[in-house]
Amino acid sequence: MVKTAMMTAALAVGTLVGAAAADIGVVDFDLAAQSHPQYAAMRQQAQKVEREYAPRLEAMQTDLGGMKTDADREAAVQDKYQALIESFLKARNQVMAPVMGDVEKAVEAVRAEKKLVAVMDVPVSIVVKDAKTEVVDVTPLVQQKLKK
Repeated sequence: MVKTAMMTAALAVGTLVGAAAADIGVVDFDLAAQSHPQYAAMRQQAQKVEREYAPRLEAMQTDLGGMKTDADREAAVQDKYQALIESFLKARNQVMAPVMGDVEKAVEAVRAEKKLVAVMDVPVSIVVKDAKTEVVDVTPLVQQKLKK
């Protein structure tokens, strides 16, 4: 989902940059998140969720690893493990959502303040850009907003 959003943003940037020069921001989302006052507590809670699910996820990996074909693995995931995977992701995302939501808001605020056409998570490769277009690392600005 994130990669789809990034590809969509890249296409949109390409369209906008083609129309007029515009600056693009890049942010190290994970590094910025570490500046959030609740990051350490969120990380501890996320690790607790991971430890809670680890035995079941490891058993799933062992089971899937013993299957001979991709079709067998796909069927097992759909029939046997889909609920486990969804439950794990939901529990982890629930713990991470407040901090990550704040990071997204800080990124959007910096994007608006700096009048950037888009901000992309690193690593990102901008292969072609207009000579007038700058690529700006906004990570320090996002970190400042999160520390307030």
